[in-house]
Amino acid sequence: MSRLKPLPPTLREKSRYVLFKIYSTRTFNRKEVSKAIFDAIFQFLGEDTASELSLWFIRWYEDSNMGILKVEHNKVDKIKTTLSLIKEINGSKVLITSIGVSGTLKKLRKKYLSKEKPKTEMS
Repeated sequence: MSRLKPLPPTLREKSRYVLFKIYSTRTFNRKEVSKAIFDAIFQFLGEDTASELSLWFIRWYEDSNMGILKVEHNKVDKIKTTLSLIKEINGSKVLITSIGVSGTLKKLRKKYLSKEKPKTEMS
């Protein structure tokens, strides 16, 4: 049996990493946040567009209510719009903003998640 050759980088889907922050009076776990995001995507964009996003929930920082999503490079605006439409998670009012976008996780962490701990309080 022969193995399939991996796709060369020029033929792979280009992706971006979106760092977002949830402003609220309480902290949320990964499961709550991911359910709220995917529900909002299905409600706002529908199943067809949601399947085209290639969306992955990469990382959740529970102590600072921040997370990282991986999405196709040409669908970043749709994700940002959908995140801004989420107003409530499990009965708690929230405000979700995107902090930054990068092509690699390493540069995203270096630029937006420096060695000092991100702020956890609302200003």
